[in-house]
Amino acid sequence: AGGASIDFVVPAILLLSDPTVCVHGFGIELRITQPKPEMDTIPSLLGRDVLNRCRIDYHPQSGVLDIDIVSSDSQFPIQ
Repeated sequence: AGGASIDFVVPAILLLSDPTVCVHGFGIELRITQPKPEMDTIPSLLGRDVLNRCRIDYHPQSGVLDIDIVSSDSQFPIQ
């Protein structure tokens, strides 16, 4: 989230489940940062490359976040 770091990029597949429909696959580049103690409390970040392919609706009164996947690179049916 800021500052200098040593890191490298690897290809990865992110899988997100839509429990009643399928599992969606996203081909992404995953940036791995060298572990440091001060980074233990920093949360992981999901990039815009995935978020821009979803419809997100937040309901602050109930604390519910709805995410509908609009497109993905692959789909695996749940049987």
